[in-house]
Amino acid sequence: MNLHYSTNAPIVLLFIATSLLKIPNNDAFVFSTRHIQENVSMLFGSPSSSSNELQLSAGISATNMTYLNPQQKQQTETALTFLAEAQKLRAEAESLRIALDEEKAAKKQREIAKIDAWINDLLVNRTIDSRTEMLNNVEQVFDRLIDGRYNQEQINKVFKRMCDTAKQPQSRSNCSPLMTTFVDAVGRVDSLEREENPNRRWNGRVERVLRRKLFLNDYFQPEEEEDDDSDSNLMTRN
Repeated sequence: MNLHYSTNAPIVLLFIATSLLKIPNNDAFVFSTRHIQENVSMLFGSPSSSSNELQLSAGISATNMTYLNPQQKQQTETALTFLAEAQKLRAEAESLRIALDEEKAAKKQREIAKIDAWINDLLVNRTIDSRTEMLNNVEQVFDRLIDGRYNQEQINKVFKRMCDTAKQPQSRSNCSPLMTTFVDAVGRVDSLEREENPNRRWNGRVERVLRRKLFLNDYFQPEEEEDDDSDSNLMTRN
């Protein structure tokens, strides 16, 4: 059985071994400690290896144990058992990290799929074929915003997704017809009085925030990541 350790493993082993084998004024102990140090390279390999990992054999030859009494041998084997357990825990931690990364990526993909479905619901009237779609006009998008009970957080995510997937950067001076339709429809919902709006989830001036972002995009590069919560709060305050 082979175990892999980082470059600090020899130091850890020597520390454990020398801490356990405390025999004052014992020449045999001094020699055995030096013997362990001389065999570090054989036990662990070169610290400058390309893989940056060192290999430790679980079985130690009788020569390495020659100058250790039975109690010292048992203590050294216990130390190596601890090292083996530490390696096992490191492997489990790495597996957990990989699983968490995969779950995070899957969650991100589910979120993107959900936002794409919102975009299709709001802007696509009918799909003719794989390359042709009939789009909604401002009035139709306005109706979908009301009937679909969209809120500010959803609008912000749709806006960001449309900016991220556009063939060219979206800004006030360079705005696609699709984005223009979307923002105009949002503005129409904003113009409704609270009592006149059947969509009770709509609360704030959303259009103003979206147009501000388009204006800033004329002068600054859009940020890769945005805080959705802070954007929603900004929409509500305005």
